Amino acid sequence: MVAIGLYISRKVKTSEDYFLAKRSLPGWLVGISIFATTISCLSFTAIPAFTFKHDYLWVSSSCVYIFVAVFAMYFIMPFFRKVQTPSGYEYLERRFGTWARVYLALGYVVMNSFRMGIILYAIALTFETATGIRLPWIVVVLGVTAAVYAISGGLEAVIWTDLFQSGILLVGAVVCIGAALHGVPGGFSHVAATAYHGGKMSLGSMDLSLTERTFWTIVITSIFSMSSASTTAQDAIQRYRAPESEKEARIALGVSAFTMVPVWLLFSFLGTVLWAFYQAFPDPHVQAMAQANPEKIVPYFIFTQLPSGLGGIVLAGMLMASVSAINGSLNACAATATSDFYERFIAPGRPPRHYLSAGRWISCLFGAGMIGMALLVYWFRQSTLQDLQALMIMIITAGSFGLFMIGFLSRRVDNFSAAWATGLTVAGVSLWVFLQSDWARLRWPGLSPYLPNLFWLSVFSNVSLFALAWLIARLFNRRCRHSLTDLTIFTLRKEDAGH
Repeated sequence: MVAIGLYISRKVKTSEDYFLAKRSLPGWLVGISIFATTISCLSFTAIPAFTFKHDYLWVSSSCVYIFVAVFAMYFIMPFFRKVQTPSGYEYLERRFGTWARVYLALGYVVMNSFRMGIILYAIALTFETATGIRLPWIVVVLGVTAAVYAISGGLEAVIWTDLFQSGILLVGAVVCIGAALHGVPGGFSHVAATAYHGGKMSLGSMDLSLTERTFWTIVITSIFSMSSASTTAQDAIQRYRAPESEKEARIALGVSAFTMVPVWLLFSFLGTVLWAFYQAFPDPHVQAMAQANPEKIVPYFIFTQLPSGLGGIVLAGMLMASVSAINGSLNACAATATSDFYERFIAPGRPPRHYLSAGRWISCLFGAGMIGMALLVYWFRQSTLQDLQALMIMIITAGSFGLFMIGFLSRRVDNFSAAWATGLTVAGVSLWVFLQSDWARLRWPGLSPYLPNLFWLSVFSNVSLFALAWLIARLFNRRCRHSLTDLTIFTLRKEDAGH
């Protein structure tokens, strides 16, 4: 992987080469990269951990992605292919002003820094189980190693290596499932029957509840959170622009959509098989892990049940997939920081080589921040990684999808209306999160039963921002005074042939 990064780095001459891979890659390759960024060591540890401990509740979110990808093909991607800078947040500045660009860019950087830390922490858990070395040391060593080739080769290196990494990870998952099925008396039929009667293959409660995480809670919130990721995340925006044409970009989204569901099911089924295996062969270590740290169950199975050679292949797949997710995020964060902050405010008008050098140095800073975040998660986390990641993304990106959508769908809403709607939404979200804190629950215990679960945050924040922006524009009779060419669905021109 490092060799590929170093080889590609010789062809990187400008910041656009570094952050957008020259806009020349085939759609199928970019599609695999989009899919690969969604499967990391978290897929190999956190998803099976959830199905081992609970059920298939989170599988519904992968099905939602198919519809989100089709939506992005025709309503999201065309806008970002017209943006000129490496960062897609230039669109928001053209539509609403500088504040909108800074707000979304800063939110993305904070969100992705947290996500990189969780992924690094997850793979470090695996190595801790294998070696007995203390996790903080593993975090530092792996974090430095993982950053090397992303910093050298840029987005093109990330995308090409995604192809190999995702393949090896899938082989590792199949190996684990095969080994567990072989060990369980009765094989697949026994696993299916045991899991079904144990409630492990349930999709969760079908009630529509604002206070509990049910099937419909996950479906509805996933529609908003995944739409937000497909619209507001810089790593997604970069991949919309990496293919050589709009047609190839649609192929990329199609490939990613129709690989998501089977792969998510594969990793969920891994947790089910391991649950059945340890029902047949009880292990007190696994029982303890299931309560305190369920993400350690898959690594524990690898190092206690697989032959050494197969265990090595699985471990290699987990490491490579984690590196893939980390490197894509590192590159996207560096693109955002370089374009939206450094070039926009600190050093405008410099030669392209200058921004290429700055981007690499900024990547180094994000690598250090990723290591620090992983250590914070290690010291302070109290819930499963899947829950923790989903909740933090919802909080940090509150309202961002609504801001983009009001920009895409309205010719009336202007800077004033969008700014006030964003401010009111952020204030409301902050109050909501505060009232859900332990401190507030102790002081106002009677209020808690009436507060919706924080997993509804992405729904309410985006809907409220959209509605508030439209309402403010109506009440104050506001209208956009600048040209909206290529900024709304009503004024979007077709992509130039061959661009």
